[in-house]
Amino acid sequence: MSVQMTEDWYRLLKCFHYLGYHTKEVMSYSFDKALAYSLVTSNEAEVREIRSFFPREGQPRRHDAAIWVIEGLSDRGSTIYRLREVFHPRQITRADRSHYSGASRDFIYTLDGVGTPFGEGLVLNGLSWFDPFLKKNGNFGFGLDHLRDAEVKQHFLDLARPFFRKPVA
Repeated sequence: MSVQMTEDWYRLLKCFHYLGYHTKEVMSYSFDKALAYSLVTSNEAEVREIRSFFPREGQPRRHDAAIWVIEGLSDRGSTIYRLREVFHPRQITRADRSHYSGASRDFIYTLDGVGTPFGEGLVLNGLSWFDPFLKKNGNFGFGLDHLRDAEVKQHFLDLARPFFRKPVA
């Protein structure tokens, strides 16, 4: 029996992959209060990098980006890491308070687009590859970061695969 996958799956395979991190302690609002398939930032370099994937006027899109969003939740002195969504940024706008409801600080930009949610079930803690990846990435303190590690990218794709299956009639 073969499994059919959505067109979105094949698009995801061809992307340049990035890692976004959300924690209530740093962002000052919970992931569930954020605009779906978005990331807010004040970092000009992050905005320039993502903007480079947008097609120039009258030109087709040559490459696409995908941002994997991990949420960190504090739990009795430790952090639970969950893969919450992956999205393709489609526009960059001035951040609006409604994009990050409840935050105690302001952000300049919102990167938003289209994507796939993973709910709350994709816990990364305890996966053999995750702790070394977390350490190598400075506990996600680098902001929006290009995900260059092919092995880790494949782990994310493996976790996401069930969310991209076509219903078989």
